[in-house]
Amino acid sequence: MSEINYTQFKKSISLKELSNLYLLTGDPDLIHHCGSKILSAALGKNYTAFDVITLKDESFSNEKLQLALDTFPISASKKCVVLKEVPWEYFSIEDFETFLKIISDVPSFSILVIAQISPVIGSKNSSRFSKVKSFIKKSGIYANLLLKDVPLEKQLITWAKKEYNKILKEPEAKKIISLCREYPLHELKNELKKVCEFESEDFITESSLKLIYSSKIKVNAFELSRALFDGNIKRCFEVLDGLFSQNEEPIRIVAALSADFIDLYRAIILIENGRNPSELINLFDYKKKEFRIKSAQYRSNKFSRKCVEQCLELLLEADFKLKSESFSFKAIISELLIKLYKKISSNVND
Repeated sequence: MSEINYTQFKKSISLKELSNLYLLTGDPDLIHHCGSKILSAALGKNYTAFDVITLKDESFSNEKLQLALDTFPISASKKCVVLKEVPWEYFSIEDFETFLKIISDVPSFSILVIAQISPVIGSKNSSRFSKVKSFIKKSGIYANLLLKDVPLEKQLITWAKKEYNKILKEPEAKKIISLCREYPLHELKNELKKVCEFESEDFITESSLKLIYSSKIKVNAFELSRALFDGNIKRCFEVLDGLFSQNEEPIRIVAALSADFIDLYRAIILIENGRNPSELINLFDYKKKEFRIKSAQYRSNKFSRKCVEQCLELLLEADFKLKSESFSFKAIISELLIKLYKKISSNVND
């Protein structure tokens, strides 16, 4: 049928133009959000668990998928089957052909939603995924959901009114987005929630945003790695200037940078050993910080293990300098950012 972006997806849902076959890729928060929208549109807002079957990579098999699709709905007119993270690497040739046959014949009373949240790694897996994507673009809906297609100001205004009964005007919405540059969607929504719950009046004003200002130092330290991962060295130095103007501790800046690179390294190691980065939750202290694993997993296919190891060595070297030298802390971190930027630029997709 088609390939669509977030704006087109939102319009199709509002018009109830539903397909019985979806593939969702892109930003993890948007995949989750749009998957929920499909369920609500197909089953009604008060749908029950009886009419939704979720299959994850560890619980997936073609037999389970076929059975789920063939099972008639109980309390709604449709049955929704959500397949998260197709285990492409475990398909034999015969299994993959069977999978294609199943998704080519979804019963009229069922809707299949394939949510591909993490990147597809490996040439063989990528080839299979591309074949499925091409098929779904012809027979269903492939939605590539990217934050750049989301009208964030309108989204914040809508959330403020609908979920917190607060009036957020465009200038304040723009200010929140500016303060929370490069945030994942769920983190942006969390910042809005803090502001709305803090504000006692009906309107969100400039003074209401002080909660974001007060926490900006800590968050900006992590923005350095986001800018580095995006190859935006100009943004790196903008953030660095802001941190030093707010008297942020140099060692904390390097520690925040190191944390994101360590997350990325751990994710790469697990993927290289055929394991899912979600296992990190049980291996290290990521309680209430699961978003860090998702971010690392999302970036893992862009960086080689060697690149990340070399970046960690540079971070360790900078940490040692900061603790042993008593001058030019900003020069040390500036030099670090340039070295990291060059290393990332030369090693990405090695």
